[in-house]
Amino acid sequence: MQNTPVVVTPPAQTVVVTPTPVATGHYETRVQNVWVEGRYIDQATPQGSVIRTWQPGHYEQQSTQVWVSP
Repeated sequence: MQNTPVVVTPPAQTVVVTPTPVATGHYETRVQNVWVEGRYIDQATPQGSVIRTWQPGHYEQQSTQVWVSP
């Protein structure tokens, strides 16, 4: 009787690949008007006294980045 070698191979591995989600969309710059409350402003004069003046309220434009998805 001859001895024949026995070859043992491990079972094949199963590889599962999950696709990574791709962020679809983009940033947009949006401009909006924001109300700024009125306030007093103190100004020093060259003589050393302080003059308080009222600055009325007003609107200012602010830009913000917003993510927009399709």
